Amino acid sequence: MKILVTGGAGFIGSHIVDKYLDLGHQVYVVDDLSNGKIENINKRANFLKIDIRDYEELEEVFKRFNFEIINHHASQINVDESIKNSKLYFDVNVLGTVNLLELSKKYKVKRFIFASSGGAINNNEEKFNSIYGLNKFICEKYLIHYHYFYGIEYVSLRYGNVYGPRQQTNNYSGVIAIFSMNFLNNKPFTIFGDGKQTRDFIYIDDVVKANILALDSQVGIYNIGYGNEVSILDLVGVFEEIKNEKIEILFLPKKKGDVDKSVLNIEETVEKLNWKPEIDLKTGVLKTIQWLKEKINQN
Repeated sequence: MKILVTGGAGFIGSHIVDKYLDLGHQVYVVDDLSNGKIENINKRANFLKIDIRDYEELEEVFKRFNFEIINHHASQINVDESIKNSKLYFDVNVLGTVNLLELSKKYKVKRFIFASSGGAINNNEEKFNSIYGLNKFICEKYLIHYHYFYGIEYVSLRYGNVYGPRQQTNNYSGVIAIFSMNFLNNKPFTIFGDGKQTRDFIYIDDVVKANILALDSQVGIYNIGYGNEVSILDLVGVFEEIKNEKIEILFLPKKKGDVDKSVLNIEETVEKLNWKPEIDLKTGVLKTIQWLKEKINQN
């Protein structure tokens, strides 16, 4: 199939591109490289440097390649930043998504796979801790609209806290990526708040598997998490178990928009998507540390 992956230079998107190519699909990557990295893009993919806010440039691509599937991962993703810069987040995350849906309607795209957020939406459709979560929820309503009126099949994957190789290790990254880098550099771990806030961590390979199944699954919204509630302090404990010694922790004030509790119910996903996670937290953390270690050694 001809598949367009937006955000295919990013952490999650690039892994999906790799697997789609391995399965024999013809894959096109649209990314403006504002967050993604050129080195993440598989050389077998067709790369197009485009901002999804640019409707005209996007249309040229749709017109030229006749995509069957859109896998939409291009997004502004930092919860804290979404509160400070809500216009940027609306423009990229909502209007950018609507651009892709409009073009999918016009050029008869069969299916639209959307990267949503289980953590930011948090199974609560009335209250949102961040603009980011609100953006994702609005986009899901657009997916339902375009399915009902124009027949575009949709699958929205509400991710937990995804981690693994290629995730950036800056201050805007996931906690496991940051902890892994500090672990290798023997630096203290920084926790914002008391560390009792919980997350549902899911390894990248399990997320990729969900995106493969989404190619021909039932239409719907699916939670993609491990189904386990893990506190940040418990996560530190996993690293301590690997290191076999205590890790120094620096506590800083809680960030605005930070969710206190996050765990995803995956029962429906297991049943309807025929998916279940396989990589446990300790195994995934070890894989992430090993990848970072190899990357550091290469540099």
